[in-house]
Amino acid sequence: MFHRRRKVGLMLKRAARKMLPGRAYGVGRRLVHNYKNYKHQRLPKLSEAEFRHILTDTLGVRAGAVVFVHSSMDQINLGFSFHRVLAALVEEVGEDGTVLFPCSHLSERPEDWLKKGEVFDVKKNPTTMGIIPEFARRQKGASRSAHPTSSVVAIGKCARELTR
Repeated sequence: MFHRRRKVGLMLKRAARKMLPGRAYGVGRRLVHNYKNYKHQRLPKLSEAEFRHILTDTLGVRAGAVVFVHSSMDQINLGFSFHRVLAALVEEVGEDGTVLFPCSHLSERPEDWLKKGEVFDVKKNPTTMGIIPEFARRQKGASRSAHPTSSVVAIGKCARELTR
């Protein structure tokens, strides 16, 4: 069902590009981008203390926990540097905990990528899942699974075990 909706969406985009002059299509995309930026800027800035409070009190992240994080930095208005998000997560789970992130390198459907016959390099292929998973992937001691289409990256006590 999801793939069918996606296919219909792509067909509509292509039709819009063909029917509308190039400038009109570009203007529409810029309007959407500007609206999203406007909405984002209206959100109050989230402090690191508030972020940690959400992690511990709202989401229940505790020392020793194994936490799988799917993040989007575009959806929050941080009042601190993005690299502190990863640091806060690792600090909250402590030495006995582990933080995992989706770490797929694909920007296309898995079956299309597999048909190309390209090689997946666990060490070198960057993730397309966002800035925080990519930052986590580059950390010393991070471990990435070798799954060619759905890899994950982990940091912490159980990282190697969970990515094996």
